[in-house]
Amino acid sequence: MWCGLLHIPSHIIPLKDDFTLDPKDYDGLHQTIVIANPNAPTGLALPRSAIEGILQANPDNVVIVDEAYVDFGGESCVPLIDQYENLLVIQTFSKSRQLAGARLGLAMGNAKLIADLNRVKFSLNPYNINRLTLKAGQAALEDTAYFDRPVRPSWTPAPGRSSSWKRAASPAWTAAPTSCLQVRTGKTEAHYTKS
Repeated sequence: MWCGLLHIPSHIIPLKDDFTLDPKDYDGLHQTIVIANPNAPTGLALPRSAIEGILQANPDNVVIVDEAYVDFGGESCVPLIDQYENLLVIQTFSKSRQLAGARLGLAMGNAKLIADLNRVKFSLNPYNINRLTLKAGQAALEDTAYFDRPVRPSWTPAPGRSSSWKRAASPAWTAAPTSCLQVRTGKTEAHYTKS
């Protein structure tokens, strides 16, 4: 979205037919890389070691790992921050912390990357997060008992709903590891590409 809004050239690397991505496609791109890990909406995640390979193959470019769904499955790349100055990990409070209306997220990286983010933020809109939102985010981070409670994954049928789930089950339907249901339509990318 930001690339289009700010007229920044972008290069989208499509997923493979099985909805995976090949880390080798990101080797030596010489540009900023943004990877949703786990991917939305497929729910498929690269292991941390694959992200580390992308970081090593692009040492002079920022690699942004969007971990919006990491709490539903996948390995966080936060432990790699101290090893790679080009890594920026972003997370949201919208999903697993259930604060979608707050429009709050966080970014973790080395001090220079965070300083650059603050320069951009203060040049565009310095008052984009109010105190109430910040307090809600702080409370969500501090309430580890609530966050760590066991929950039924959202893609499993609710009690009493298993029969409708079974009716929907077919080779075309796939429950993603994160939180969505995928449908294979049999249509190719050409069906959805604008001319």
